Amino acid sequence: MVGASKLYNPHLMSPQSHLCSGVDEPNFSSLARSLCMVLSASLGGIAVSGHCMQALQDRTPVPAQQLAKASSAQVGSAMAVLATLEQAQVLPPEGSPEANRIVQAAIQLQSAFTRRDDPAIQKFALRAVSARQGARADAVLEEAHNVGWTAEVLESLAEAEGHATEQELRTLKPGLGRYNMSVEEFQRFMYLVRAAGESLQEKGLDFQSVFAEHRRAMPEAGSPATHGSSGTAN
Repeated sequence: MVGASKLYNPHLMSPQSHLCSGVDEPNFSSLARSLCMVLSASLGGIAVSGHCMQALQDRTPVPAQQLAKASSAQVGSAMAVLATLEQAQVLPPEGSPEANRIVQAAIQLQSAFTRRDDPAIQKFALRAVSARQGARADAVLEEAHNVGWTAEVLESLAEAEGHATEQELRTLKPGLGRYNMSVEEFQRFMYLVRAAGESLQEKGLDFQSVFAEHRRAMPEAGSPATHGSSGTAN
């Protein structure tokens, strides 16, 4: 098993990027505060969690990027993903260009893969989720359509991206472009999901349970996504 401190991939991150060396206990870094502010703005002031409200008071600058609108549940899901990556200590330095791109990717890729408006992306997602969830794939994707990222979808996409051919990834380019995302940014984000899974496993944790813990503290905590799992295929 590769340690979290050795998960830097020079082909997916810029040479200036490196993994954080934060504490084990999760906390709302400036990167997480940035996501809160970006998502809050995209929702036109919709109520968010107490954690996010406290973060908003710090007025951390956010990147001036165009973001798709999201529901309250999707806000919570995107924030939970970022918090999970932070706890796994796989995020680049706060305030770096790489960190700002992750803030954007957390919400834009969520929209791209849950809005069902691009056939190529949906085909890739269905194939990815089916490989891990079997006959439950449609139900898992339906949940993601309603509430945003789930652990099952993230882990399925990350695994599929890691084995995808260049031709398969190229089919995603038009759909990702609608959300100001590139194939390379999708690859970076999926790499972080895989890296987080390995890092958390070394700590005796797993991605789904950590995601579920963070999701329960976020907006729309009563949704199925808060549990981080809607069941796993045998």
